[in-house]
Amino acid sequence: MKLQGDIYSILQSTNDTAGYEFRIQLNSDSPIYKGHFPGNPITPGVVIIAIARELIEHITGQKLQLTVVQSVKYTSILSPIISPTVKYIISTTSDGDIVNAKISVTGDSDTFARMSLKWTKI
Repeated sequence: MKLQGDIYSILQSTNDTAGYEFRIQLNSDSPIYKGHFPGNPITPGVVIIAIARELIEHITGQKLQLTVVQSVKYTSILSPIISPTVKYIISTTSDGDIVNAKISVTGDSDTFARMSLKWTKI
């Protein structure tokens, strides 16, 4: 299931030697938020990771499957109402079919998540 266009839209993307930065807009009208939780929507952790996968697929041009969760730390609740625009800051390295990624999900004044994940190209 592709989340881009339903749950989020990419507003801007940049890259430099340190990595990539995607500024995205969360869609509070997406059906996922109607069930999680009506009237007070929050972004499920699995969706935060799924967005990261799609962004890294955009970077690599490859389909990916999550194979190792080295660390995931959710530090604040991500509400599409309170923080409709967030940044995914991603640095990647590749070793053959393995893509290592360090990801931070941030807002204007909050960090929502920090992750270190390994993906396999499929």
